[in-house]
Amino acid sequence: MTIDALEVAQRVASCSEVARLTGGLGGVGTPVVGDRWVEGVRDLDPGIEVHVVAQWDFTIEKLTAQIHDRIGALGSPIEVIIEDVATPYDEMVASEKVIVVDNGGGPDVTPPSE
Repeated sequence: MTIDALEVAQRVASCSEVARLTGGLGGVGTPVVGDRWVEGVRDLDPGIEVHVVAQWDFTIEKLTAQIHDRIGALGSPIEVIIEDVATPYDEMVASEKVIVVDNGGGPDVTPPSE
């Protein structure tokens, strides 16, 4: 089963416990249309792997429950990798969550849908 990586990223980014998705040290992502790339989402076929930076005051239970609630309906096993934790300073600087889609010529920054 092929996933819609952008839809998965938007759903995960809408979680209050998630500061942002990240490719992490390994540059995890999924290719989408053309040469575009969505960071932090990997199609395991079967399954979905998401790599996130958690909010400073997150709990593992709430973070994983939110992600499973948002993307569990897609019918694939879900693996959640917490790559980092955002600091309170990060939260002051970041005005909104973004989804990074790189088209090879630099990233396009797409706000998640509400």
